[in-house]
Amino acid sequence: MANPVHSGHRSAVTLIDFDMAATRAWLTDHDGEPDTNTWAEEIGCSDDTFMAVDLHPDPMVEPTYFVCVLEDLLRHAGDEADSGWNSNGLEIAVWRTADGEGPDGGCIITVDLPNKLRLASRHQTPSDFGPAPDVAPPDGSDRTGVEAALDALAHVAALIDGMVTTYRGAPLWPVDNWPIDTKVD
Repeated sequence: MANPVHSGHRSAVTLIDFDMAATRAWLTDHDGEPDTNTWAEEIGCSDDTFMAVDLHPDPMVEPTYFVCVLEDLLRHAGDEADSGWNSNGLEIAVWRTADGEGPDGGCIITVDLPNKLRLASRHQTPSDFGPAPDVAPPDGSDRTGVEAALDALAHVAALIDGMVTTYRGAPLWPVDNWPIDTKVD
């Protein structure tokens, strides 16, 4: 798998292999069958109703609830060998929150390490999953559809890597006994 580029986000530890080009191809491919749905259509991230903001700005558009789609996206990407996403055996979970901002109030991302420890992110709102400043559209608009899905996966990969980097840097952690092989940038 190609060296992962997490949409401009980098950390000292890289655990999630994420190939954005391979994931884009996987999401948009019809598997040679033009009458079949793409993965993006199956998951619900194929059009402009899926975006990394709380609700679509046009009240006439029925929103695709971001956190629900993110759960499906991570599950399917993890199950498919050609998805461009490899969590290297780590269990990643999305925990939805009900925080008064409607049905898509946000989530907490967790990762279960091989030593039976679960690390949890801070609360993530849908807008946290937007593009890194270096890949944001120049007109300041939000990215939608497949591009928003790629931004979300890049955010999750960088978030997991960052959490593990922080955990490994904790003063009481014996680095010599780190339970999994990691690649250091």
